Amino acid sequence: MNTTSTYRGNSWRKPAAPLRLFLIMAMGLVLIGAAMLSMRDKEPEPALAGAAPDVVIPPETDKDPPLVQASAMPDSRPLVAVDAGHGGADGGAGPVDGVCEKTINLDIALRLRDILESSGIRVLMIRDDDETVNKERRAEMANEAGADIFVSIHQNADDSGAQGVETWVDENDPEGRILAQLIQTAVAEATGARDRGLWTSGKLVVLRETAMPSCLVETGFITGHEELELLKTAEYRETIARGIAEGIHRYLYPDQPPLFFENLPPKAPDLIEPYGWGLRFHENGRSPSGNLSSEELAQYNAAFMGDPAEKKLYLTFDAGYEDGHMASILDTLARHDVPAAFFLVGHYIRTNPELTRRMVEDDHIVANHTMSHPDMTALTEIEDYRAELSGLEDLYKETTGQELSRYLRPPEGKYSEHSLKQADYLGYKTVFWSLAYVDWEKNQPTKQQAFDKLLPRTHPGAVILLHSTSRTNEEILDELLTRWKDEGYTFGTLDGLFE
Repeated sequence: MNTTSTYRGNSWRKPAAPLRLFLIMAMGLVLIGAAMLSMRDKEPEPALAGAAPDVVIPPETDKDPPLVQASAMPDSRPLVAVDAGHGGADGGAGPVDGVCEKTINLDIALRLRDILESSGIRVLMIRDDDETVNKERRAEMANEAGADIFVSIHQNADDSGAQGVETWVDENDPEGRILAQLIQTAVAEATGARDRGLWTSGKLVVLRETAMPSCLVETGFITGHEELELLKTAEYRETIARGIAEGIHRYLYPDQPPLFFENLPPKAPDLIEPYGWGLRFHENGRSPSGNLSSEELAQYNAAFMGDPAEKKLYLTFDAGYEDGHMASILDTLARHDVPAAFFLVGHYIRTNPELTRRMVEDDHIVANHTMSHPDMTALTEIEDYRAELSGLEDLYKETTGQELSRYLRPPEGKYSEHSLKQADYLGYKTVFWSLAYVDWEKNQPTKQQAFDKLLPRTHPGAVILLHSTSRTNEEILDELLTRWKDEGYTFGTLDGLFE
């Protein structure tokens, strides 16, 4: 890292809270020591596998710790306050399988300290041992040192079996929200853990009372068996520390290359140019032109058609609600042994769980048409874009027990270059179409009108979009599949389309 670069400095400060006003008025006075906590006999906690050398659990102390000195580096370098949550008499969550939250927190914090210092960033450790530090004192230490940012490290716990990473920010801390999102994204990216997003509160003392941009990272669920087994390993704790360091680096040095991870969230341009997917047909039986070519779409892991030299069709259905036709459509597909992909919205899954499960049982692909069918080009922030996709993922898994296929059809075919980048960043392949007709309106086309639109324009490699709400589609599907087969077409899957 080029440590001579200008970093995002500490000029922004939160509005003063009552406690901070008191501290300012009391500047220069002797601080009142924390009340002594009664010592309690405990069984020693087992050491974590591969724990950082500093993680040796000494006898607990409950004294008010002195201000820990930051690394001896020039004052112009950024100063990060690293807070290992809990400690001493306060073990945090657990013990679970003999491990307390405080020990995991400290190990990750020490690893984070080493990474930050090696990259030229000064570190203030709120605690570097197993000692009791009350919440108010943690905020005081960061404020007294003039830290540029404050990051508190914790583990989560509940009895629902939840797993994943989430980051908390104070409701009056807009800069902290930027920091929190960068850390959240980087940790989820580094670990592959479920991204539970940002959470806001006005009641967390270490976030409310710190004067600088602050966040609290819950890096995993100590009560989740699979996640706890990962947290017990030195490799996973090191990965978490690297993710937090990456987020801090991206916040302090937004114009520099990343420390570890190249895959950065796409940055929204000042002007978003939305488009609606459109086609131009030149000759019957030949591939149409789309707004973007196949080569241009491939840059974003997107497609609108397959190989024009192969007589293969890719059948897809969009379903926003049920109008009584899906069961018959599924029956027809089963008779013809034709695979399809169904792009569903949240309303459909919630109101039609049995039909959704039947799609899975019939070996069709179920894919993402978003949770609430918004204009995705308007969701320029990655967390908002992600929420529309992850909401449907969660609902689908709750309904079927399966993971949702990572294919996306943007509602109404609306897209922008930025929205395509966002989908790609989140691991989705965007699927447009090369053959469709007006089948969604209340005044349905006749069977002959549908055939006149679809059959002449069918072409090798076509990605076909039909709406399951169409009565006409239900009526024509059996004959339509038969005629396509008679013309020598076979049917492929979206997995095959992107091979």
